[in-house]
Amino acid sequence: MVNTILNKSVQQIAPYYVQEEREIEKGDSEQMKAAMEYAKRSLWEDAREIWEMVLQDKSSDREDKIAATYNMGLYYEVSGELDLAEELFDRSFKISGDSKYLDSKARIKKRKKELKRLEKQDSLQVH
Repeated sequence: MVNTILNKSVQQIAPYYVQEEREIEKGDSEQMKAAMEYAKRSLWEDAREIWEMVLQDKSSDREDKIAATYNMGLYYEVSGELDLAEELFDRSFKISGDSKYLDSKARIKKRKKELKRLEKQDSLQVH
């Protein structure tokens, strides 16, 4: 019981890592299937290029565009480009109306607040 209390106290004052998983959305087109194969092998730049092509292709269907937009958001989230990720998750919601994309946007907003708090904490320690 003492260890549990101690661990919770330490987590409140010290940064720690939590592993989270995100599910990449599939699509029906061959392009989306190819991007998924790249992503499965952690070839994120190649997957990103295909998702961008899907977004630029006027013949891509709506569902593929939604999935590609969301997946690009995941890419930028993992890359640490949180502003871009937030924008893409918001765009995914606006295109689809599906609230799960708002959950992703909220996750990014929360992460940005945590990072600001950590930066503030670091700046206080330097002085």
